[in-house]
Amino acid sequence: MAAAASLPHVTTVVWVRNRLKDVSRAGMVRVPLDHTQHARTPVGFRHVSDGSCRDRNRNRFSVSPRTSRSNEDTVSRESAKRQLLDLLAKHEGDGNAPEVEAFITDVLVGVAPTPNVQSDYAGSWDVRSRVTQKKRGEYKKDEVVTLGQSAFNVFDPTDLQIVVEDVENYVSELEVQSGEPTPNRWSYVVRNQFRTEDPRVDPPLIGYIESYGESALAEDNPNRLDVRFTSGQLVPVLPERGRDEYLRRWKEVFETQGSPPPGFGAKVTNLIAKAFMSLERPSGIDECGVARYSMERAPKGYQDLLYLDDDMRITRGNRGTVVVVVKSSSRVG
Repeated sequence: MAAAASLPHVTTVVWVRNRLKDVSRAGMVRVPLDHTQHARTPVGFRHVSDGSCRDRNRNRFSVSPRTSRSNEDTVSRESAKRQLLDLLAKHEGDGNAPEVEAFITDVLVGVAPTPNVQSDYAGSWDVRSRVTQKKRGEYKKDEVVTLGQSAFNVFDPTDLQIVVEDVENYVSELEVQSGEPTPNRWSYVVRNQFRTEDPRVDPPLIGYIESYGESALAEDNPNRLDVRFTSGQLVPVLPERGRDEYLRRWKEVFETQGSPPPGFGAKVTNLIAKAFMSLERPSGIDECGVARYSMERAPKGYQDLLYLDDDMRITRGNRGTVVVVVKSSSRVG
């Protein structure tokens, strides 16, 4: 949405639909679970279960550990995965770099096991490729962007400069009201940890942009996963000390939510998203500094599995972006 002001009006509808459909790198259904055993909390910050905002804003995602199949992995496969990560580092996380794509197709796929989505898809994953879009291109971790660019202009202030430091993806079996898992459907959560990098905010603030959704195996393709966006939120990471002052500063920066998007094109885009997708932008923040949005008629995208084992997943999204993720407890680094 950051680039909407520059688009011709006749293409706005198509642009919005494509922009929100691209799930090649992330997804968004709230899962009231506990994920403290996996998440990396910034230095000087600690989640403490004291019933306060710090507890409410803690990591809420839990993924049951899977039994490792390391004895089944061949040396060549492990070596190939490490080579892929080295290539990604060489190309600054660009999964679509020709050298990276050629290695995946010509080398890694050749040593890949038969994908076992039921046993290997769920887990806590670290995203190793570029994390999201910056206008028409992509940006990498540790690059300064705006909050609007990283969150589709949903959260204010859209011009706030931030740096995305880490991206995690939590996939777990989707449970129905009876508590039983739903076959071939999963909750799909993406968390972007960021810090402010803006002269107006000193010292910097740290928070999460969390996106919630659902994924499911496509009926006509066993290697395709459909993903649907539904909601998301902006959450502060509260420090162990000085919590009240930190929360006060956070509220000063983020308390004004739901303001009209800047620019005529952005306003039109917002109206279209509201009309066709039932997008409800945040109207404010709660007492713990959390801002939330929802999208009832969310569009659906997909991810094609290029590679999957018990500690690495490689997908190509519906707009062609290749994404590499590695289990948080991965042996390949």
